[in-house]
Amino acid sequence: MSYADFMELALYHPQAGYYSTAVRRSGPQGDFITSVDVGPLFGEALSLQFVRMWRQLGAPPSLDLVEAGAGDGRLSRDVLDAAVSNPAFYDSIRLHLVERSVAARAAQQDTLAGHSAPFVSSRERLPERFAGVLFANELLDA
Repeated sequence: MSYADFMELALYHPQAGYYSTAVRRSGPQGDFITSVDVGPLFGEALSLQFVRMWRQLGAPPSLDLVEAGAGDGRLSRDVLDAAVSNPAFYDSIRLHLVERSVAARAAQQDTLAGHSAPFVSSRERLPERFAGVLFANELLDA
């Protein structure tokens, strides 16, 4: 068995994979801590940068924000929470969450429930075409 096959099974096996259950893996009670677990500042900083990029693009009516390895959507929620202060920017956002874990994708609906920004969640596929920003946090760790 190759290392890649082993990691695939260890992380994503439907019944026994590390990321296949609804258990939150990060945070004070989890196995590791990420910037998202510490607070919203990372998402706020990203949101400010995304606003700058949006303005440099001429403030288009739509901007795709694509989060790869989105987990339960908390980083995107923090980005959107900060974006609300700029209504024109917030209204332009089309959010795409790319996440392999079925359990994490299910949690995204609850995590983002307070936001009107449209979002699409997919298993492992980036949008074929998008105009905006691709971002990730903790994607390459596993």
